Amino acid sequence: MPFLHRSPLSPVGAVNVEPCEGDSTEARRCYSSCSEVQMMTLRCAGPEGVSWSEWTLWSECSKTCFHHVDAVGLRRRFRSCNHTLTGASCGGEAEEHEPCNTVHCPVDGGWSSWTPWSVCSVTCGAGLQSHYRFCSDPERAGNGLPCVGPDREDRVCTSTPFPGCHVDGSWGQWAPWLECSARCGGGVKIRTRECDNPAPQSGGRECVGSGRQISVFSVCMMAPVDSGPWFDWSAWSACTVSCGGGSQSRSRSCRTPPCSGMRRQSKTCNTQVCLGTTNTRSKYKSWGKKKYKYNELLNEVLTSLLDAIFILSTHY
Repeated sequence: MPFLHRSPLSPVGAVNVEPCEGDSTEARRCYSSCSEVQMMTLRCAGPEGVSWSEWTLWSECSKTCFHHVDAVGLRRRFRSCNHTLTGASCGGEAEEHEPCNTVHCPVDGGWSSWTPWSVCSVTCGAGLQSHYRFCSDPERAGNGLPCVGPDREDRVCTSTPFPGCHVDGSWGQWAPWLECSARCGGGVKIRTRECDNPAPQSGGRECVGSGRQISVFSVCMMAPVDSGPWFDWSAWSACTVSCGGGSQSRSRSCRTPPCSGMRRQSKTCNTQVCLGTTNTRSKYKSWGKKKYKYNELLNEVLTSLLDAIFILSTHY
């Protein structure tokens, strides 16, 4: 059912006017789409001869954007009451306001402090710990930039084993390669590693594999240091006795057989008198001579064996 409306409004400057007569609303039935104007406003005298002016234009918004902790901006408009009788007032509000510029201001995100490290992921051996931070100090807003960097960090942790807790062994880093095993001809290089990262504990398994590695692709081929048939003399051995007169020896190997000259040299050492009885000194001296003969024989055998191996390797 369509309605017609009209409102009382006194013309500016009217004095002692009478109230509008009749109803301000009229209704009628229609059974088809109504094409006539269904609302109209009539200007007539208001109560006690007062009236409102037209609304002003909306003011500028109080803010261009807003933050989370702030209120949005507001804009206002006003109207004035045209008094025609002393003491009369218009009904309603002389001011209206509404929200404006409800877009968040751009705020770049900032990281919070790191949380404490978490408990180690294992109770035995090596595990992991983590801690976190959040892009909330301040939070990103509007078209602000996000936080830069990771929000999580991890580190290795080692827990103290509980009684009966098995810890399996793991290999450490390889040590540097040792020097070549030969001064000339063919040789090899060797390096080692230890099962200590961690070492087996409380019945844990040993490391799998070898702790020794031989370089197959780094065969040493060093040239002779001189043109003579002999290698250099070895260092002097330890003295056979600490007092009473002993002996030291050194040896050399034949580089290019046949070699002429002495393979071994000996000299006396620790000739000072031993403290104690004559019998004691004699026993020590006798034992020292036997030990010297045994060492000399052993060195001769080893030297001959090395020479034989070298000769065979050069001919085959």
